[in-house]
Amino acid sequence: MSPIQIPLLRKLKFFLTALLFAVIMIVSAKPHMTSIDSMKFKIEQQEQQFNSLNRDIKEVRLLLDKQDKVLDTQLNIISNSNDSISNQISSTSNLISIAGLIFGLFGLFIGVYITVIQNRSSAILTQSKEILEKVIAIQKDVDTTKKQIDNDLKGIYLKIQEQEIEYILNRLEKIPEDINHVFNRLASLEMHEKYFDRIKPMIINQFNKTKHSDFVMNLSILAIQHHSALVVKDEQLTNIILNCPVNLLASCYASELNALTVVFFRHIENVGIISSAEKIKSFLEKIEEVNCAEETSNTLFEIIDNKHKRFELCRIIKSHEPLNMTQKSFFRLIYEKHSEETNSDEENQLLSEINIIYKTLSPQ
Repeated sequence: MSPIQIPLLRKLKFFLTALLFAVIMIVSAKPHMTSIDSMKFKIEQQEQQFNSLNRDIKEVRLLLDKQDKVLDTQLNIISNSNDSISNQISSTSNLISIAGLIFGLFGLFIGVYITVIQNRSSAILTQSKEILEKVIAIQKDVDTTKKQIDNDLKGIYLKIQEQEIEYILNRLEKIPEDINHVFNRLASLEMHEKYFDRIKPMIINQFNKTKHSDFVMNLSILAIQHHSALVVKDEQLTNIILNCPVNLLASCYASELNALTVVFFRHIENVGIISSAEKIKSFLEKIEEVNCAEETSNTLFEIIDNKHKRFELCRIIKSHEPLNMTQKSFFRLIYEKHSEETNSDEENQLLSEINIIYKTLSPQ
């Protein structure tokens, strides 16, 4: 019996009990009805009521049967629904588990990916900081270099020149014939004294081989141009310049010749005029070919400012034949300067001789 039928039976028992109790009360309430007919009548009534109750009971039972069938059907439906729901729940649970697994794997992948990206980002950030620091350091170096350049343009230019000179001299040591290509550039650069020690052996070695070549001539001109004082103090280079078959002084500018004349005779004055007689004669011959006699004699007169040394120079020049215009101009300056002074007999004699020579050789 189903749980729903039990309350219905209880209600039915309660209903029958109440009906019997009502009958008994009716009978006890009317004692005066004792006759058989009345009793029959009552019995018939009670039978009719009982039959009516039986019919009601049958109807109730039919209803209960119908209810049982409906309940069974509903229970079957509910059971099937529960099974379906269970299946759906199980399927949903499986789907949820699979989805959870997928989401878990996806989350793990995302976590790993984020970790990798984070590590890369950290590495890139570190590299960016290092690059930024390097860029800042480079910028500081650039700013410092710019300030140094702005504050010392001349010094930087000279350093560049020095590098260029070193390169050219290294090339000339390997290829002396290249002097014709680089001479003009070297002539325009500022060559310090340290380069004299590079040029000198190159001139001497090449001169010993060929006596005369474009290399010897051009490099000697460079030496005269940049290091005239060192040249006249160097016996080997002085001899090369004075004894070279080609007059090397012919390629020098007038200003360079004047500078060379000054340093040459100052050096001669220091080492001794008499002991340098041959050098003086050779130099005056070379200088006479390329420079103005008047200008050379004036320069010579100003350099040798000692009267005694001037007379010594006059004797050396006088002994050299033939006399040239530079020597004659120098005689004139000596005579005009010292003829009216108090001189020794020897000096007066020399003045008379150079005066005669000057007047004799001068154009009328």
